[in-house]
Amino acid sequence: MGAAAAVAARRCDTSGLTALSHRLMKQLSATNRASNVVVSPLCIHSALSLLAYGARGSTLSEILGVVGASCRECLARDARAMALRQPQLTHAFGLWHDATRTLKPACRDAAWGCLDTEIGALDFLNRPEEAWWHINSRMKVSIKACTLPGSFMTRGSVSEGTRLVHTSLIHFGGDWRTPFSSSMNEFMRSSQDQYVAEHDGFKVLRMPYTVPDPYHGILSSVRAQIVHTEAESWDVTPLPYPQFSLCIFLPDARDGLWSLEDKVLSEMGSIHEHLLLPRNRVRVGRFQVPKLKMCMSDGTSIKPVLQGLGIRALFSEEADMTNMLEHGGTGEPFFVNDVVHKAIFRVDEGDQSSEVTTTDSAARGGCLRLERQPVDFVADHPFAFFVVEEVTGAILLAGHVLDPTQVI
Repeated sequence: MGAAAAVAARRCDTSGLTALSHRLMKQLSATNRASNVVVSPLCIHSALSLLAYGARGSTLSEILGVVGASCRECLARDARAMALRQPQLTHAFGLWHDATRTLKPACRDAAWGCLDTEIGALDFLNRPEEAWWHINSRMKVSIKACTLPGSFMTRGSVSEGTRLVHTSLIHFGGDWRTPFSSSMNEFMRSSQDQYVAEHDGFKVLRMPYTVPDPYHGILSSVRAQIVHTEAESWDVTPLPYPQFSLCIFLPDARDGLWSLEDKVLSEMGSIHEHLLLPRNRVRVGRFQVPKLKMCMSDGTSIKPVLQGLGIRALFSEEADMTNMLEHGGTGEPFFVNDVVHKAIFRVDEGDQSSEVTTTDSAARGGCLRLERQPVDFVADHPFAFFVVEEVTGAILLAGHVLDPTQVI
């Protein structure tokens, strides 16, 4: 399989994540018309993938229908493809079961093999506060680079009735490929050419992150062998190195966000079609991108959102989660009580101390070069954004900003 075919295959692997991302954003936008939104479809997809291994019957069918997979094995392949060779992404998955109940082998093997999950037994029944503290501590240790403030789970989210807690945390960190000069202003500005595409009624800005070198200067021949060996160990075809970008969809009209989101999210592939268009830099006139610091607050339940997408049996006493835990002889029902999501998104100049100088000559060798008019991109009114891995098409973060001046 050639590189192009390998990329196409990986895009197919992440098509379920793409569909979930669109549907999540449509649900969240419909219910959050007065507030900013930031959500990690990749994180939610990973959590649902593991729950699928414990489900059977209609409970499993509903999960698979929402995450866009035909079987558990497809989910395992998808999760593995998305996690492969992406050092800018740090994953931390945990599966914590009550000491009175044990995980079934198939679920334990899936947690270890597919998502490299930390598994532990805790005394939820007698020491729920201690169990809550332990989970938060372990997650902080797992994501050393993460500066997430406060706790990963709110106090009281674990009780004596808890039998299982699944934690899914993903941290992304990267510097801009094109640096910005530090300033005290609320907007980042630049006079350098930018990746901007103009469409009917909106514009798209693509801001690529740097691609780190995981092999630290190793000779290309040796590097190729390492990549090939890694790929063989995962039973996948080598891919181009992951490329992450922040993409901002800015409507021309100041009140055009909702119609733009409806347009962009109406078709599964539309985001990627538009995201892939700004391939060349264009000269910009006024360029302003707001510095952002957004947080989906502690304890935000996305259970209603998932129910709206079609996952209902999982949250009722009729749930069939037989493949998750050994019965334990109690006869008590086992179902998911809630799914709580926390996401933080920050945009600023980054730690860029270098200065970049560009020159542009309109006349050279006596020939006048005609250039198009510079494009303005001023994100001072509501817009939507996506952080995308461009090789696979996976959507890491998505959301919208209603007031760019009030989120830093």
